[in-house]
Amino acid sequence: MNKLYIALFDEHKLIADFFHHSLERFHQYDVLFSAASEEKLFRYLGPQVKLLLFHAPESSDRLMGILRRILKKFNGVKILVYSPDADAIQDVMNSYEKRVRVVSVLHHSMDFFDALKDLLPEHSNHKEEAESKRQYNLSGFEKIRQNRKWVIIIKCIEDGMKPKEMEAMTELKWNTINSYIEQMQRNTGCGNVTELVLQAKKRGIV
Repeated sequence: MNKLYIALFDEHKLIADFFHHSLERFHQYDVLFSAASEEKLFRYLGPQVKLLLFHAPESSDRLMGILRRILKKFNGVKILVYSPDADAIQDVMNSYEKRVRVVSVLHHSMDFFDALKDLLPEHSNHKEEAESKRQYNLSGFEKIRQNRKWVIIIKCIEDGMKPKEMEAMTELKWNTINSYIEQMQRNTGCGNVTELVLQAKKRGIV
C-alpha cells in the first residue's frame, strides 16, 4: 500500500520541527518534510504529498496567495489550515471546501484531528474497521485509572498540551512524561496518543 504522505508548512521553524516529530512519533503519520519558508515549501512540494498542514497566523494577502497557488498548482493536495484567524480564512477558502479545512488554534486539539481524519479518511489511523479489529489490553487501562499522574497526562494531551507544557501540572520532567505516554500506549495496545485519549474517554477514565 502506498504511503499517504503529509507535509508541514510553518514559518516558526521550532514549531515546525516539533510538530513534525510529534506527528511521526506519537501519531504514526508519515511526514515527508516540514518547511519554514515559502521557497522551501514549493521546492519540496509534489504529487506524493496528499495533505499539507499549513499554519496561518493571520489571514494576510500573502498567506492566502500561497494557499491559492498551492491549490492551483497541485490538484491532488488537500490542505488543513490551523490559525487563530480561522473564521476569516474560512470565508476566503469557501470555494475550496472539498480540499481545504480550517481549524482554530484557540479550540480543542480534537478539532484538528477530526479535520485530519476528514481530509485523509483512507489513512490507517482513520479506518473504523482497523479500530474494531484492534485488541486492547483492558488491564492497561485499569493501570491508568489507578495512576493519578497518568490520568493527568491524558487530560493534558486532550487539552492539546505538549510534554514540556505538562511539567508544572504533573510535577514531572518532559522526558519522563514522554516515557509514560509510550508506556501507556504499550500497556493498552493503542497505536497513537489520539487513540489512547479516545479509548480512555470511552472507559470513563477522563
